[in-house]
Amino acid sequence: MMERSPYAPPVADVSGGGSDRPPPAPLGTVDIGAAISYPMQTPDWWMRCAKTGLFMLIPIAGMVALMGWMKQIFEESRAGNATELPELDFGRHLSDGWRPFGAMFLTMMTFYLIMGVLFGSVMALIAIVGAISQDAANIVGGIAMLLAQLLNMVMILGLNAYIVEQWRLSLGGSLYPPASIVKSAKAVMAHPMPYVMTVVGLFLASMVGSLGFLACGVGMIVTLPAAWAVMAHLVGQWSRVAEGPATA
Repeated sequence: MMERSPYAPPVADVSGGGSDRPPPAPLGTVDIGAAISYPMQTPDWWMRCAKTGLFMLIPIAGMVALMGWMKQIFEESRAGNATELPELDFGRHLSDGWRPFGAMFLTMMTFYLIMGVLFGSVMALIAIVGAISQDAANIVGGIAMLLAQLLNMVMILGLNAYIVEQWRLSLGGSLYPPASIVKSAKAVMAHPMPYVMTVVGLFLASMVGSLGFLACGVGMIVTLPAAWAVMAHLVGQWSRVAEGPATA
């Protein structure tokens, strides 16, 4: 091979080693900082977020398109190449968003159905006991309502703890995430700290989204999509941990 002349002009490095973008989080970890800074890596990120936020105002279809947008970010993050915030392509993202939107809807309906059955059973118990003795009904009703409220709190906490897996499975293509609850539990138990980091990251993302309230609500057109992008990035990182990197 001929040696390079010292008088030759410099050659640009096209290997990507000189990129100023942060590398993807290593497999087995969740980097909250990388997710929070991800939207702002794109120079016109606020315009892209504002466009997404405006489309979100469209009833139902706007949220479905948002899900498709998040699905793209999730898949890129999971593959380790989420380097640029995508622009919302309403038609394509609307098509891609119906399945995750349906999955989230069915999961929440399951939760509300369980709560409805729970409180319905309490009211039925009070009615049955009340037919026998009003005093007994008051006592049983008070105890039953207290237990129902405690169980309600436990379920809400459980739903908040499960939200990461709910997002992972929904964006990953599952139509009914609760059907994989056992697999989800195994993934969380196998990687508890990355999961906790993802939960914390989603909480911080929700705080970012609420910052738009400081601008009389108008700022939410930008901050809410930015928060959704951070969430999708985080869940994509968690998916790399739980399942391994995506394969083409």
